[in-house]
Amino acid sequence: MDTVYETIRNISVFIILTTIVNNILSENSYKKYVRFFSGLAMIIIIIKPVFNIMYGGENIFSGIKINALKIDRDELEEELKMYGETAEDKIEEEYRKVIDESLDVIAAGHDLVITDKSINIDMDSESETFGMIEAVFIKTAEKGSDNKTDISNIQIDSDGNVYSNAGKVKQDKLAEEIAEYYGIDKNKVEVY
Repeated sequence: MDTVYETIRNISVFIILTTIVNNILSENSYKKYVRFFSGLAMIIIIIKPVFNIMYGGENIFSGIKINALKIDRDELEEELKMYGETAEDKIEEEYRKVIDESLDVIAAGHDLVITDKSINIDMDSESETFGMIEAVFIKTAEKGSDNKTDISNIQIDSDGNVYSNAGKVKQDKLAEEIAEYYGIDKNKVEVY
């Protein structure tokens, strides 16, 4: 509902501003250009909420990029199944690149940067889950942070990994989105 109110507010403000500019340029030769560009801007203002609904409030371009990466991922999964062992190394390398890139895009949507990652893929060509991601382990940092954290937010897990509670909510959401994106159990995705 907030999206509807925001869109109506944006359209109202835009119409008022456009009317003021058109009245200032009443008999000017630039008036047709102003109308053209104001029409384009109006279309963008109207379409933006549709994209926000489709992509869950993400940036339009990151949503499009994620969908393109999903298509690439699906194609590479099919290639892994089709070629089996003959081109397995090259395809696995390309597949890992696509996975790395998609993880970076997903993390960027949560204002996080991946500093280290490990991806376990089933590379047994006899397996039914050949080419499927088994587990994802990533370490993240806040975008633009200097990695300095208040000492009260620091925790150390049983493996000796040090992480901050401050970004725990973002990390949990990131883990959920990665698990959903790759169709794996959330317990198989670890984000530090």
